[in-house]
Amino acid sequence: MCDERHSIMMFDEHHSALMFGERHSILMCDERHSIIMCDEPHSVLMCDERHSILMCDERHSALMFDERHSIRMCDERHSIMMCDEASFYTDV
Repeated sequence: MCDERHSIMMFDEHHSALMFGERHSILMCDERHSIIMCDEPHSVLMCDERHSILMCDERHSALMFDERHSIRMCDERHSIMMCDEASFYTDV
């Protein structure tokens, strides 16, 4: 979902939320109600108890690996790429 402010919200099968606001900050809330926030000057690399990784680089891209080894990417063009072992597709 991409609105006029280029905000993006993605919900996976575990009810995680990944949001991009106009300041390119990231808010992630998982099913255990943990919250991580990161603004544009900072990068975040996090591994939780399920070995998920959330990264935000200087280009405001997000790279997320979940326990099923799927990849979700949101780049500065606000496109979404999703890839797992079984399928590959790009949604712009």
